[in-house]
Amino acid sequence: MSKYIPFTTEQKERAASVDLEEFLRRRGEKLIASGRDKRLASDHSITIRGCEWFDHAAEQGGKAISFVKQFYGLSYPEACLLYTSDAAD
Repeated sequence: MSKYIPFTTEQKERAASVDLEEFLRRRGEKLIASGRDKRLASDHSITIRGCEWFDHAAEQGGKAISFVKQFYGLSYPEACLLYTSDAAD
């Protein structure tokens, strides 16, 4: 069972609104310009704009937290920790 980690409302909001383009670039992901959006070079069906993403093939999307949950296989607390520790770097 995972350990409960309390997050403040501010921490949750900050994690959900992380600039995905910057976050992914810092992690070595290649992004391709596509109008106002960016596409993942590794999967062209996924577009990024600000803190939001959309997978056109799967017809699903969301904000930064759901991105790392979906594509990095992280839990909600792990995603929050990833973003909050990334902001501290």
